[in-house]
Amino acid sequence: MRTFMLFLCCVATLALFSQELEVECNSSVFLDLEYKDSIPLYDSPNGKIIDYLKHDWENEDVLGFDINKKFKSMLYITVHNWNEEEKHGWVYLNGHFGVYSRAYQGNLKLYKKPDYESGVACIIEEYDPEMYVVIDCKADWLKVKRVLHGKTYIGWMPPEMQCPNPYTTCS
Repeated sequence: MRTFMLFLCCVATLALFSQELEVECNSSVFLDLEYKDSIPLYDSPNGKIIDYLKHDWENEDVLGFDINKKFKSMLYITVHNWNEEEKHGWVYLNGHFGVYSRAYQGNLKLYKKPDYESGVACIIEEYDPEMYVVIDCKADWLKVKRVLHGKTYIGWMPPEMQCPNPYTTCS
């Protein structure tokens, strides 16, 4: 009986670690303004390509996205642009999505986990007007990466510090 219980515990633990759950997200981002190529939009995680997304520079239409959820390395998004209807689908979290910082006076605090109680991972002391690359999401927090003056900063950006508008500041 003891061996059987140990076996069940091992199987349950293995199942938990081998299965990545879907994570709810509630943030907005934009496609890197310097990215000139297109990205595929999928109907399901690792499914069929249903469209290709690209900035429309001719009409000055930059792509923005609402992130609804994440599954493994893919995001379920709602695509926004001025010239077309909304689109929904899955994209790979590929280093081409970003936000700006709203810490216009500097001292942007990035946290260790997506909550204030986790503690500060790092502080970017000066205002940085460049894009912060989104590498993860959970609820309305974004995990971002930024290289500034040769130093790499990684941490969770709180919702009130995120500016997903590539056209203007979010003040």
